[in-house]
Amino acid sequence: EGTISSLRGELQHLSESLHEERRKRTAMERSHLELVESAKELQKQLKLETVTNKRLVESRLKLAADAHFSRLKTREEELQSKQLQEVVKTLKDKLVPAVPSKQPASRKPQPVPKRPA
Repeated sequence: EGTISSLRGELQHLSESLHEERRKRTAMERSHLELVESAKELQKQLKLETVTNKRLVESRLKLAADAHFSRLKTREEELQSKQLQEVVKTLKDKLVPAVPSKQPASRKPQPVPKRPA
């Protein structure tokens, strides 16, 4: 009887230990699943932030490129204007000596013929 009682106690203890180990395992599995779900959610957020950041960077680059292009265009227009001014000045300088220095004789105003009444 003592051995049976001892074995029953041992069996009861092993049964309780097994139950406790199953409870711990279930808790660990639940915790693992929560961590996996949390990791998936973080990956989604990271992907969204990456896309948002990429769009933000692209937008800023486009604005910077547009501003740079605008400055280049303005500078190009200034250079073209300056070149045109230089060409006009050069042409004037070349043409002015070719014009005779004498002024044409001014004409006297012709009298307007009177109409018969």
